[in-house]
This record gives sequence, structure tokens and C-alpha cells, in this order.
Amino acid sequence: MDLSKSWGLDMIATGIESPQQLTQLKNLQCKYGQGYFFLRPINGEQAQTLLQVQSLN
Repeated sequence: MDLSKSWGLDMIATGIESPQQLTQLKNLQCKYGQGYFFLRPINGEQAQTLLQVQSLN
């Protein structure tokens, strides 16, 4: 984490599966993450629908 900050880079945490892991990453000041906690893998059609719905909001 310190290395990415010293280089001015953002870090993305992967494999987040629980609220506890998300809390730990927030405590480490990690701004970005992905994993099953947020959304299970989806196919292309599902992704397109998700993006369309998001653009309406």
C-alpha cells in the first residue's frame, strides 16, 4: 500500500468476499476493490443490462 501511494498509484484489492474484508481494506485506506462481495461473475448480456440500468440513474 505504501509503495503504490509513494508512486502516486491507485491500488485495487481483489477477492473481497465478506464485510469484514471490506472493513479491513477501508482501514488500510484502499479506495477500490472487487470480488464476490459486490457481484458474482456475470455474462456479457447481463453486463450490458447492468450498464444500461446504471446509466438511467
